[in-house]
Amino acid sequence: MDFKDRIASLPDATRIAVLSAWRGRARGAAVFSGVFLASLVITTVLAYGSGLMSAFLEEGTKGEEYDYRVEFHSLSNLRITDPIAMESLCDQIMEIDDALDCTIAAGRQATYGAGFFGNRQFHAQPLQLTTINGTDSNWENVDIMFPESGENGPPTNGFRPIRLIGDGGYDGELHARHSSRTISGEWPSTGAEAVTNRSVVIPVALAAAGSVQVGDTFTILNFTYAANTTDPCEGDNPIGVYEYLFNDRENDDHEYCRVTITLENLTVAAVYDDRTFSSPLISNQPVYMPWDLISLDDKSEIIAGDHAYLAVAMDRSALPTSSIAEAESQLRGWQSEIGGEYEVAGETVKLRAVDMVASVISFFTIILYFVQGFDYIIMIPIIVLSLAVLIYGLHLSLEQRRREVAINRVMGASSAGLSKMVLAEMGVFSVTAWLAGYLLAIAAIPFVLSATGFMEFRFDDMRPPPVLSTKAMISTMVVTVGIALLFGRARTKAFLETEISEGVANVAAKKEPRYWLHWIVFGLGLIALTDSVMEEWRMFADYNSGGGIIINAFADGLLAVFGPFLLWIGGALVLSRLGSRGPELMQYLLGQTPLLKDVKRGLSGSGSAEGVGRLALIIVLTLSIVTMAAVQGYTGTAVDEKTADQAVGADLKVVFASPVFESQAISMVTTAWDSGDSSHSATVSAATVLQYYATLTDDEFVGAPVWIVTDEALDMLYWTAQALPGDDLNAAKADLRRIGTFTHGDEARWSLDVSTGNSYSFALENFFSGETTNMTLEDVGNHNWVPGMDLSGAENAILIGEETARAWAGPLVPADNQILSTIWFFDLGQNAYDDDGEHLRDLSVQLSTDSSVASVQDWSSAHRDVEKNGGLIYGTPGLLSLQFVVSALAAVASSFVFLSLVLSQRRKELSILQAIGASPSQVMRLVLFEILSITIVSMALGGLLGIGISYSFNGLFNLFGLIFQVFGGSTSLINRDLVWPFAELLQVGGILLLAVLVALVITTRKAIGADLATVLKGE
Repeated sequence: MDFKDRIASLPDATRIAVLSAWRGRARGAAVFSGVFLASLVITTVLAYGSGLMSAFLEEGTKGEEYDYRVEFHSLSNLRITDPIAMESLCDQIMEIDDALDCTIAAGRQATYGAGFFGNRQFHAQPLQLTTINGTDSNWENVDIMFPESGENGPPTNGFRPIRLIGDGGYDGELHARHSSRTISGEWPSTGAEAVTNRSVVIPVALAAAGSVQVGDTFTILNFTYAANTTDPCEGDNPIGVYEYLFNDRENDDHEYCRVTITLENLTVAAVYDDRTFSSPLISNQPVYMPWDLISLDDKSEIIAGDHAYLAVAMDRSALPTSSIAEAESQLRGWQSEIGGEYEVAGETVKLRAVDMVASVISFFTIILYFVQGFDYIIMIPIIVLSLAVLIYGLHLSLEQRRREVAINRVMGASSAGLSKMVLAEMGVFSVTAWLAGYLLAIAAIPFVLSATGFMEFRFDDMRPPPVLSTKAMISTMVVTVGIALLFGRARTKAFLETEISEGVANVAAKKEPRYWLHWIVFGLGLIALTDSVMEEWRMFADYNSGGGIIINAFADGLLAVFGPFLLWIGGALVLSRLGSRGPELMQYLLGQTPLLKDVKRGLSGSGSAEGVGRLALIIVLTLSIVTMAAVQGYTGTAVDEKTADQAVGADLKVVFASPVFESQAISMVTTAWDSGDSSHSATVSAATVLQYYATLTDDEFVGAPVWIVTDEALDMLYWTAQALPGDDLNAAKADLRRIGTFTHGDEARWSLDVSTGNSYSFALENFFSGETTNMTLEDVGNHNWVPGMDLSGAENAILIGEETARAWAGPLVPADNQILSTIWFFDLGQNAYDDDGEHLRDLSVQLSTDSSVASVQDWSSAHRDVEKNGGLIYGTPGLLSLQFVVSALAAVASSFVFLSLVLSQRRKELSILQAIGASPSQVMRLVLFEILSITIVSMALGGLLGIGISYSFNGLFNLFGLIFQVFGGSTSLINRDLVWPFAELLQVGGILLLAVLVALVITTRKAIGADLATVLKGE
């Protein structure tokens, strides 16, 4: 048949294949479930990378209002200073595809593409705020400098920057981006409104410093710009000298002329959240003001001084998220379109487009690949499982066709025709299953990326489904459908090569597996597990200095990486053989009971060991993954919570600008809470940690900070067993409450030369009288941190309880109602976490605008940060949740679908038992006992293997978790103490047993009810 005839016959061939597939849907269910699972998992892995890229872009550009800063090119022959002409360039830029908004803006000077350490990068100056006065606010003794800018970009001279915004910044996309950061007031909706009201928008830190509220007026605001001259300034204009930070460079001072602009009667329109920093190529956390508030001459001078540029917003949703390379390629394309030559008033102007987003992508590229690599590693087990289910389903489905193929050969069917028949039917099942798995995976990725913990999702923060590239989509289809068709083709070819008599008899020679290899792999995995456990468990700390049984560093590293996989694969292969021997074990235990007495002989002659043995392997694999995913998922969630606990210490941590009493602190927080949107009142309580200094009695030059943990702090702060000595938190608290005890930090142990169990005499000085008080204290162990307190400070300090402090220092320790402190921790009760902690976050923002507050942290905001920057980040809890669900479904589907096929193959055996006198009840009990024995034993072994690989994988999780915490700026490193969710695991086991029972009852009843003569004749 030529190609044209093949195309013409395709519709008929497809219809016949679909009908054939429908008639064989019972055996096709195995193929469908295998391909569906493989498609779901592989597509999820690929789509996860795309979704992760999208999430990184979204997070990385939150503080980035502009996508491109467009400035004059350093090689431009024409440098216009006419503001109107420069603004008209936006009209031409807006003609570019995907350009959403454009406006003129002024702030930090242009760098002309200078590198980060280029001269121009150092010389570029912002518009600098120098003076503020206002009748509504208090600026006396207020420092308006902004030294933090030096920590988030190129070195600056430390002034708070000013940014002038043109009309385009007050409407459209730029209005939306600016408005998204406001926390009180509103960003002006039009440029005319901003000019008429003389509106300014200021950062919350500046508002808090000057006690500024929305609607307040600045009578005078002065800012300066660097004029376009290198000559010394004359008159009242100051000369600024910028010095390089590198002392070994000579003649690096750069003179510039600063010109002052004075604006009067400005109104504060809004206050914005300044906790997020943007690209250092523009000024960070500025005071925003309308461009049209300054005179035409000043505009021209600012343009001439290279302070002015065009701010362009592009459609970020048009950025490809399938890969970083494609996103960067799109950004370069936009940059090329925006930059170039433009016609203005008959002259040609050359512009340079400076990419703001590409710098964000470049910064995240390394950590993105790092996170993806880690998450792909943890997905290896579920990928292997999906492929195992696929191969197992194909094997069972095709084995049922062995006899059918042989009979067709007897009837004269050709080999080519039989191959086409089998592959056409499998193609229908495979393509349908691939499409279903693909669509479900795409729909599941937003849930994966929105996971806030294991099996916990924030549905109000759902991202749109990622767009998977055509190449990736075709790859998933080729892998899943291709495996099915290749396996089917190879298996059919093997059927055709067998003797017809063997095929009709449905017998085939079986190749013995390499069991010796299974045991070697399992043995290496056990060695890796033993080494991992000995390195983590304290009881083995004295053996080999806690280094485990592997001394060689290279071998230890290899086992740490590959050991978990060797244990999992080898353990599954070995333990599944034990699982398939479940009936023998149960016979030994229950063989003499009335339950099995009359079916014992039938059990001894059972012929299902091979078919159900493969099911034992699937159950061991799935239950081990279910156990590992649940354990590591809940452990990661606990780590994230402990990290937030350590960072904040309580519901709320407030650092005041000056010491306040407890009653004042509570009153301020209560007032702020009551002024919020919450419909519930909060019962506010507070606690603090007092700080003193003591020296050793016998060496006055050796001392350490003494932190007094009040009784309220012991009760209120979020302590964990890792923070205080020992494993029993209550016992550790009780030790600290006892009079005459202390704990030491790591650094304090070395500086004071103290050790657990010994006593030491300390001297505490009364700062008022100069007298010292001595007391002997017992060292009860090492503390790692104090919740909410500085980690380095805790490492250098010793902790004592309130009773010890009062017995030691007496009147030096004030009464509870007389304690003055700048740091206070607050408990607001369960109402603080209403609406997913929204009221607590609002309270934090509101308090941050108070001039008496230096900084605020709330637990809800800290936990949201930790969800992405803690022990498991950017969707990893979602991936573990997916592993848990998919593994559980695989276990249920395998038991239901595959058991139906296995028992269908045993219909003849069951009919023979009935023919020789076995009752339906006996046959039913025989099948139930045999299969349930295999299932229960395999589940137990799978759970046991899951516990082992949880321990083995914990070292890998711990390593990556610590690295992620460091990248995320965590103040402490939380150990991954494993959490064991036995209730959830028992639920999965119960569902699996129920599915097996239902499958057995349905299939066995069908087999028992069949006509014996028909079954025995093989019809």
